[in-house]
Amino acid sequence: MAAEEEAPVVSQSVPSRWAPEATQEPNPESALTSSPPDDPSPDLPLLEPEPPPLPPEPSTVPSQQLEAQSLGASEQAQADADWSELALSIVFVSAYDCEQVGSGSIVDDGEHVLTNAHVVHDMYGSPCPDLGVWFTDSFDREPAEWVPARLVGVDPVHDLALLRLTGRPARAREPVEIDSRRLDPGELITVLGYPGAGGMRMTLTRGVYSGVITMDDGDYIKTDADLSGGNSGGAVFDSSGAFIGVPTGASVLPRVESPGVDEVGLVIPAADAERFLQRTLAAS
Repeated sequence: MAAEEEAPVVSQSVPSRWAPEATQEPNPESALTSSPPDDPSPDLPLLEPEPPPLPPEPSTVPSQQLEAQSLGASEQAQADADWSELALSIVFVSAYDCEQVGSGSIVDDGEHVLTNAHVVHDMYGSPCPDLGVWFTDSFDREPAEWVPARLVGVDPVHDLALLRLTGRPARAREPVEIDSRRLDPGELITVLGYPGAGGMRMTLTRGVYSGVITMDDGDYIKTDADLSGGNSGGAVFDSSGAFIGVPTGASVLPRVESPGVDEVGLVIPAADAERFLQRTLAAS
């Protein structure tokens, strides 16, 4: 279920200092009309014109410069992401009757919350009737404001759900903009949510994009980022702070090369989340 866009290919022209020096071409007409020397010396060898100097062998400096520039751009993008501000749009979701908790993202008009279906459904697949959304005013503070919410739509196959706030928080939150783009192998991704392991405060976890896995219900982004239970329904961002998916948990996968199993974090791609959001909003 991944959707992403390719980074542009940077090309660099050969520096002009590598170009061969200009040489004057011989003029055939002047050679025909010029007078022979007064005292030709047949014993002297004819002098061939000196060939132009060959350009030096291409060095690895330009490619190293491009690589350094690419790395610098990546670091700059990472620095440009305002995680403190993005954290304000990530909420703590509580399903009281079902005794379940998870995370969510403020989306659309600022009055809707995108989360996982399993966060707001009980173990039998029935919707939890009593839902609440908690807000924090700072990344390093526990959520202190609670607003009731109701379930608007759910897609249990893709593990997505949409809530609508039935109250207004004291401070409006900026909706998360869903961005469908192609991720590069090994690209750094960041997870924001309330995993529970770090207490009631939000946790920022980083990992890399490890590819895509196809399961019975669709495609998932694989990552080595630690996705604990409470992260479900939260948000995954690229290094620039663009929303790229919804964490849905971890899966134990058998190792092919050697006996044993590996655990990999699974993320619902932004493209699937966007389709679900548009479909649900149009129907509601």
